[in-house]
Amino acid sequence: MHNLHFVPTPWKVAKSRGMVHYISPKPCRRGHYSYRPVNRSDCWECKEETRWDKGHRIKRMLLAKAIGASKMGLEFDLNENNVDFPEYCPALGIRLDYSGSDREANATFDRIDPEDGYVARNVRVISGRANRIKSDASHGEIRSILNYIEHESQLHHRPA
Repeated sequence: MHNLHFVPTPWKVAKSRGMVHYISPKPCRRGHYSYRPVNRSDCWECKEETRWDKGHRIKRMLLAKAIGASKMGLEFDLNENNVDFPEYCPALGIRLDYSGSDREANATFDRIDPEDGYVARNVRVISGRANRIKSDASHGEIRSILNYIEHESQLHHRPA
């Protein structure tokens, strides 16, 4: 259960009482009167508005990848202008989810050459499912599975 209080409470009072969330008597910078975490200034409504925004999600994806690449010592030069953020996964044809709420359709960065860094010439945006499928399978293994599926489909007269 959240430690929520429905009475508007100044931030200093909320912090001194050990509250986790509070409602400020003043609106946030976007004019909302909504719950706010004591340790941040954004309200829940602001967070929900930006959470589902594709542009915001892309910026978060880029920032997270930049941090990860830096920690792994990989080159990074991605930005919103040098990477294509398609509506559909080029590998599976499913609609990409930029909200982060659908694990299978979630937009992810795919490095074409795993030895190379996160640079525009080496990165494509594909679904999380497609990325997991290809993450640890070799080209030969993927071809073998495809051949198996096609063979089984022909035996059972089902289209592949």
